[in-house]
Amino acid sequence: MIEEAPVREKIAFILASVIGLRISEILALDYSDIQGEYLNISKHVTRNGVIEGLKADVQRLLPMPKGLLSLLDKNKFGLHEPLIVSQSVKRLSLNYSTTGIVKELLEKFRIGKFHNLRHFAAVRLIKKRNDIHVISKMLGHKNIETTSNIYGRFSGSIFELNF
Repeated sequence: MIEEAPVREKIAFILASVIGLRISEILALDYSDIQGEYLNISKHVTRNGVIEGLKADVQRLLPMPKGLLSLLDKNKFGLHEPLIVSQSVKRLSLNYSTTGIVKELLEKFRIGKFHNLRHFAAVRLIKKRNDIHVISKMLGHKNIETTSNIYGRFSGSIFELNF
């Protein structure tokens, strides 16, 4: 799916399916949130715009997924401009994940909802034997119980996170 997607959607799909970001976190990301090889996840988009703080109030610094850097506009690094924008160069609304090319690609590849990409990332990390505590922090869960309740059935023996 990622190979078929336009650049804007590749960015969104990678952020959701590799490091498990929520669509609201992806849409809130600015080029100023890139800190070297890391992404600072500290805000989210609502119907009222960008809000500082997160769903579970868990700010995090996550490693940049492989392949993402090459898709970004290096001239914008450090600027308070959205990572992905509409054709009119505006921040996208939450409707982005349920309409247009995103909806078409999700349907074509039988993924269902955009949020399923986040689930894919979590399950992939667990199946690679990453530590459930680290995965919980990556996903921005306030309590490990949330991660365990949703993804615990996929875990076997757990080891340290390796990127």
